[in-house]
Amino acid sequence: MKPLKQTLRSQVGYTIDQTILIVAVIAILVTMIIGSVGWDLLTRAGGTKLQSHLVQFENAAGSFFSQYGLWPQDITGNDSVRSFNVLTRVDAATDPNFTPGTEFRNYLPAYPVSAATEAAEHPFGSGGEVTLNTETELGQTFIVFELSNIPADEYRRAEEGIDGNVNGNYWDSGRLRTNGENPEPGNDRLVTLRYFANVTN
Repeated sequence: MKPLKQTLRSQVGYTIDQTILIVAVIAILVTMIIGSVGWDLLTRAGGTKLQSHLVQFENAAGSFFSQYGLWPQDITGNDSVRSFNVLTRVDAATDPNFTPGTEFRNYLPAYPVSAATEAAEHPFGSGGEVTLNTETELGQTFIVFELSNIPADEYRRAEEGIDGNVNGNYWDSGRLRTNGENPEPGNDRLVTLRYFANVTN
């Protein structure tokens, strides 16, 4: 006969049935957590990623000016599609619409130019064009990056990160705006985002 201490030691642990039950309960709990929290985290991540890309655009335009002494739109005569393309194509100088004799650096390699539309396209939502315009407001001229077809949720998250929590018609003021399209919560439509970046004067 085994001593009591050895008998107790040999019976410690879970049976296979108990182990399967514990794993099943954990799987159900994980599924519930992902369902309730996961979607919110994904939309926040999308807004944070969008905000990061907008800051990259602004930095690219600033770096371009530092290197060449001109803003992208100065080279293209304010052609909004081509002005953005200057930041993404090293071969921009071979295009007759650009000032010849200069090979530009690729400041935004994640934004290739589409052969079909000749415009750079962003990866947010189902995608859309990116352009670079200028706009004068209160005596200051801004470079304005415009992205079409941005999901309203991602716009709102990026707007909170850039302009903070603002009440009222926040989509038509601050550095991040839309073209008058209301991106209110519960609105799943796509908006055209306008980011007021570098001041050029």
